[in-house]
Amino acid sequence: MIDFHNHILPGIDDGSRDSEMSLAMLRMEREQGVTEIVFTPHFYAQEDSVTHFIKKREHSVSRLEEAAARQERNLCRIIWVRRCITFGTWEMRP
Repeated sequence: MIDFHNHILPGIDDGSRDSEMSLAMLRMEREQGVTEIVFTPHFYAQEDSVTHFIKKREHSVSRLEEAAARQERNLCRIIWVRRCITFGTWEMRP
């Protein structure tokens, strides 16, 4: 099963507060049969630039990957949106 909408990335939007919370969320996903995850953090063009948002998101993903590498094995396969273009247009890249 693939989760196409979540707020698991730590500290990036109104979802997870930190990496520990994100790992707990990933464990719950795994327990519910989720095998792949597409991270979908909120982007608000009126509050942030695309460049800053992408840097912030990359940092959040790195934090989560580091925490997972230290503590977890066999978590869900992570797929995520690489680029976001403002005003609701999304470009998906593997």
